[in-house]
Amino acid sequence: TLNDTDGDTLSDGYEVLTLGSNPNSNDTDGDTMPDWWEAQHGLKITLDDRNEDPDDDNVVNLGEYLMETNPNERKIPVSH
Repeated sequence: TLNDTDGDTLSDGYEVLTLGSNPNSNDTDGDTMPDWWEAQHGLKITLDDRNEDPDDDNVVNLGEYLMETNPNERKIPVSH
């Protein structure tokens, strides 16, 4: 059985050996986005990247997380 001490769906070994993240914290860099979500989208798990916008759609990573959108897929939000 693989350990997942912080309950973020990433095994402790994968966090330490592959991602360099903290297996005791589900948000290693403290940027409000969980490690599993940052790993899923290829973001920086050990560096606060909440205000970056890799897809240049004027929605920063934290906004993409909160809206459940992909930070690497450019979609311009519809304004009402």
